[in-house]
Amino acid sequence: RLDELCANIFALLYAVPFQEDKEAVKPDTAWLLVLPKQSNPRKKAVRLHKIAFQRAWVSFVRLPGIPHQVYRDVLLAMAHRVVPFMTNPLILSDFLTDAYAVGGVTSVLALNSLFKLITEHNLDYPDFFEKLYELLDLNSFTAKHRSQFFELLDRVLSSSHLATYLVAAFAKKMARLALFSPPGTAMFAIVLISNLLKKHPTCLHLVHHATKIEEAAEKGELDESKDINVEKRSKLDAIKEASLRLALGPATAKEAAAADEEPAAGAGRKRRRDEVTADPFKMDEANPAKCRASESCLWEIEALASHYSPNVSMLVQSLFYTELRVTVETRKVEPPVPIEEFLDLTYKSLFDRDIKRARRSKKVALTFHNRYSTAAPSPAAAAAAAQVLGAAAVEPSASVFSLW
Repeated sequence: RLDELCANIFALLYAVPFQEDKEAVKPDTAWLLVLPKQSNPRKKAVRLHKIAFQRAWVSFVRLPGIPHQVYRDVLLAMAHRVVPFMTNPLILSDFLTDAYAVGGVTSVLALNSLFKLITEHNLDYPDFFEKLYELLDLNSFTAKHRSQFFELLDRVLSSSHLATYLVAAFAKKMARLALFSPPGTAMFAIVLISNLLKKHPTCLHLVHHATKIEEAAEKGELDESKDINVEKRSKLDAIKEASLRLALGPATAKEAAAADEEPAAGAGRKRRRDEVTADPFKMDEANPAKCRASESCLWEIEALASHYSPNVSMLVQSLFYTELRVTVETRKVEPPVPIEEFLDLTYKSLFDRDIKRARRSKKVALTFHNRYSTAAPSPAAAAAAAQVLGAAAVEPSASVFSLW
């Protein structure tokens, strides 16, 4: 059968050793490395081995009708077992670009090898970031090989030469996907967005739009009659209100009618709310240059600050309400957070980590609290309590507890 034939060929090619020294080859696979009869056979053998190795893999990937599972195994092995040992890795560019255009998990598996060809072998592929942006969906956030995809996504976006609109598009889309993702994946998205904003300060407007009063204060042209704190508080109230409205959906007819009946003093606030809640970002746009992410804001971070998982909400508080706030106010950029520990978080790993943290704690949380002190009251206090309650004197050893 073709399935068994392709699986056997792949297993054989995967087991081929690549050693520059014949003495380093294991005895059971030494027959795969044939040395020529030259005076300096070692260097010649390496070159001939690379040529034969490349011909074997190219002939294999050109076979028609490769089974789907073998096809994925080949893509998974390309980056570390095939591309580094070929004389001309660019010969695989058509195979990898076709796999990258398939979409889904297949594109995720081809991404690593294709990125290696672009960065190390100067492959020209102008649609790389558009395809990568298109791969960002809930399927890639919950796929089996998501840790590999997350690691490569961090490497690709770590460059300081990326355009502002591109960084804003990736940050905005990851923030939106984090609202619907499991806690572990949401934590990775939060850390990566925070690192992107630290590496690209030009995108800080996604979390902080400077007002006219703040801009005047930075230029030293602030009128003393205007209070900058009032302006900040009003802006924060508007952002919180907009975040809640975007999370709950459009206003109902009853709410809209109540808003129309507001006095003239609230007309400006209503108009500002409508302007903020009309998010210009286009989630369904496949082109990051046309999604209008730079015109939007990261209101999703405000929603994630109230996430049901304390791990997510505490991470948002630490990275955005502490570090990035200091960055905005002092212009001092904090170092990026290491991404390795957030690559493969699951419900089980988060639960195990919380259990270990609870075991180290010496205090145990109870389901009731002591409304009064457990210490015995003085006779004078007991008599006063009895007089107020109109009952018998309270025993000095009595203590009152409440479940509420």
